[in-house]
Amino acid sequence: SGRDSKPALSATGLHGRSDGNTAHLGKLLPVGSGGFPDSSYLQDALYAAYDCNWGIVRTHLEKAVSLRAEGFQSNNTDDWLRATTVLIHLNYGAELLAFLDERGDTSRLRPWVEAIQALVAGDRRVLQNIAPEIRPTAEIFYDGIERRLLKLPEKTRRRPLPPTKRQRRKA
Repeated sequence: SGRDSKPALSATGLHGRSDGNTAHLGKLLPVGSGGFPDSSYLQDALYAAYDCNWGIVRTHLEKAVSLRAEGFQSNNTDDWLRATTVLIHLNYGAELLAFLDERGDTSRLRPWVEAIQALVAGDRRVLQNIAPEIRPTAEIFYDGIERRLLKLPEKTRRRPLPPTKRQRRKA
């Protein structure tokens, strides 16, 4: 039949025959064995978030945050911004803030936490009330997360949109 005419793909190549590329499979690094195991934990947390399983999300976030005792590394901060974006998009912003507070990470990761609080509140002006020495970093986190939020599909959004700002009418 027509359905059976498509070639079967396996680890050894088409129809079980080796095409010579399988020798390279052993050279691939296992997931999480690179320089950013926190990124792997973040990805696992996002899978759980899409499955609406906050308990598993917490477990993976615990592992990821524990690896960043000194704060984020510049070469994978983007992973943290993306993960934060998805968690907020899936309406886990308040849970994320409570999790960080329970762990005692709010002061250690304060610029990130302040950005999350402003995003959950739906108002960038919240950042005006924080210490000026951390405000620029919090604004960078806020802008990075907000920019990503705007690109996520509407159909997967679980969080309510912030209230629209009412325009005053001129008399």
